[in-house]
Amino acid sequence: MNRRLVLPERGLNMSGRKKLLGLRMTSLLVVVLQFVGLSCRSVPVAQPDPEIPPEIARLLPGLYDENPNVREKTLWDLNRLHQSQDQVVREATRLLTDEFDTTRGAAATVIGLVALYNLDYPEAIDQANIEHAFNAAILPLIELFKNKNERSFVRSDALNALAMIGQGQSKDTILPVLIESLAEDDDSMRKTACTGLGSIGAPAATAVPLLTERLRDDSPRVRSAALESLGKFGKDASATWPEMVKMVDDPSAEVRFSLIGALLEFRDSRPEEYKKILTVLSEDDDPYVRELATDLLAIVDD
Repeated sequence: MNRRLVLPERGLNMSGRKKLLGLRMTSLLVVVLQFVGLSCRSVPVAQPDPEIPPEIARLLPGLYDENPNVREKTLWDLNRLHQSQDQVVREATRLLTDEFDTTRGAAATVIGLVALYNLDYPEAIDQANIEHAFNAAILPLIELFKNKNERSFVRSDALNALAMIGQGQSKDTILPVLIESLAEDDDSMRKTACTGLGSIGAPAATAVPLLTERLRDDSPRVRSAALESLGKFGKDASATWPEMVKMVDDPSAEVRFSLIGALLEFRDSRPEEYKKILTVLSEDDDPYVRELATDLLAIVDD
């Protein structure tokens, strides 16, 4: 037996049908409003701040876009403006936990770039605000770096950002992380740690013996970074001179090239030995090493 669908409207007069239609429209409106409300709550929107320049305010919503490429591009755009840098660091810190690795890496990189910009142009940034923003970013960056399940490039970006921040503040918190990183399996991490310690300079002098050990690292770029960092310590690394000089016979031209720059700090305290090393390297097989050593030798002779 075929059953016919009986609509509620059947048997109602015109007035009843209008009431039923009104109820349906009201219910539909409620559903729509609930859906819109849920959608708005599911994607947080940056609240406008009257102190934020309009150029920055215009870009901030892009950091909450559902498309990760938009979020990442917005980070780079914000960094290029060099305005409201503390706001940029806070937003980038939030994105350190983004679901996409490229966004997390970009967030860490932008924090590092802001730190570098702050070192070069401190007068252009409100130091109280940026220091607070960096302090809030340090622990999330450390967590990101120490997550062994994280992609290598993201961990490296996080470590580099910490090294950049450490040049200006929070050395007591950041130095142990950099020192620990000298023993990382990934040579890019060891290289970043060497460079970061050298950039921090005197406050990181306790790391000189560990950096000296990195002169025997399997990776040429780590040996090169260790040399350059030791050179930045100057007299604090004077005891490492014999180990540094041995690098004149390193099989990597990159390392021999770095040796020339590293030993510059000792040209006044060890002029004859320095000149002797330059003389040897002025006959190096690599043209770049040979050229740099020859140029510096000419200056020393004058």
